[in-house]
Amino acid sequence: RQGRAALSVAGCAVAVGLGLLTLLLAGAWA
Repeated sequence: RQGRAALSVAGCAVAVGLGLLTLLLAGAWA
């Protein structure tokens, strides 16, 4: 019953992680 909430939190964490990684890579290339 909490699987959907956990999946949502995991999705948000992945999205934020990818965003930060993209910013770091962009900063390194800039």
